[in-house]
Amino acid sequence: MQGYHKSYVIVTMLCSGCGLDTFGLAEPVDTATMSTVGSTSDAVMDSSPLTDTGSSFPATSTDSTTTTTSLTATETTRDPTTASDTAQELTTTGTDPTCGDGMVDLGEECDDGMNNGPGLACNADCMAAFCGDGDLSPGEECDDGAYNGDRNVCKSDCTNASCGDGFVGPGEACDDGNQNDNDRCTNACALASCGDGVVSPNEECDDGNDTDTDSCTNACTQATCNDGIMNGNEIATDCGGDMCKPCSVQGLVINEIDYDLVNPDSAEFIEILNTSNAPINLVNHAVSLVNCSSNPPTVYATVNLGNAGIINPSQYLVIAPAAFNLPGGVIRVSFAGNVDQVQNGAPDAIALVDTGSMKVIDSLSYEGTCADVNIPNVGMVSLVEGMSLSAQVADFGTGTETLCRMPNGYDGNNAATDWAQSKNPTPGVANEL
Repeated sequence: MQGYHKSYVIVTMLCSGCGLDTFGLAEPVDTATMSTVGSTSDAVMDSSPLTDTGSSFPATSTDSTTTTTSLTATETTRDPTTASDTAQELTTTGTDPTCGDGMVDLGEECDDGMNNGPGLACNADCMAAFCGDGDLSPGEECDDGAYNGDRNVCKSDCTNASCGDGFVGPGEACDDGNQNDNDRCTNACALASCGDGVVSPNEECDDGNDTDTDSCTNACTQATCNDGIMNGNEIATDCGGDMCKPCSVQGLVINEIDYDLVNPDSAEFIEILNTSNAPINLVNHAVSLVNCSSNPPTVYATVNLGNAGIINPSQYLVIAPAAFNLPGGVIRVSFAGNVDQVQNGAPDAIALVDTGSMKVIDSLSYEGTCADVNIPNVGMVSLVEGMSLSAQVADFGTGTETLCRMPNGYDGNNAATDWAQSKNPTPGVANEL
């Protein structure tokens, strides 16, 4: 009968806690695997210990996660015809744990097996996904890795940059993190500016257009009667409509007078300005000086302007003493005398008349009212335009006061609003207060 001697290969994995003596199995353990090598027919389990065949035993390799034990054993077969034994050496090695096997081994943070990979909770290296790893993982809106940042497209918390998040991101000029569209940073994350349609703290209005003639100017200020723009329902620049003063009458106007100086009154003057767009012939034109304290008021002096010729648009004519200094280009007409040529009022008046058409072109009643005056070659007229000028707006002769139209050349046919007191005489140039 042919006999068999069986040897066994024992492979232990994670053998911590098992009892393995030098050449045999001292005690059974759950993690050990036992295999027979060779034919299993008529096999008889040999209860004797494994015998050393002279081969090296055991070879063991260890890493940080798995211990694999390789055992070497022999199978011996006796041939009954030759009474000789044949020995064959067999070696078995266990498989190491790997990332992706679904088991969280030592050195791994996670292992979801086939579900490892980019964009998943566990990456291909068995490391847990985190914001900043460059992979778009569950719960993240973005992940640019090292390029994450609160001022970048992807923020440090892996959310997309957006207007209103409180961080100035790409394409934003500002971001104050609120929904108040009326502060210095709009809800579009743009710096508030005139014309954006949003009224910011330093703006009076903002209609979002570039039309300068409506109720909100291009400087984002409310249209007014002094902004130098014809806007709102004004008839002309800063005049007319229901909000502004009447528009100025175009033509010749009495523009400034200085009738009372610290004695002697040797520098009195009357200034006339052509506010029209055309030259005006001064033939038949004169200035009548009226004493309104008498009853009835009487003309006490007349200055003929006919010899002055033509006065051009925006040109000044000044009536003054012969020695009075004037700027170049100003038409000079001299008073008959050098001192006390214009009475000091309470009240008095000046009238610019056209004797050819028998009309009063312009007039000023100062330091009181002067009405119902009979002017030669003109007739009975009133020298008060609109509301009379307050007696407190006067040339008191205490310094350098004058009476002047303000703004320069403006004639709205209302003395109360057309005239002002100036402390800066400007004969032959534009008026200043």
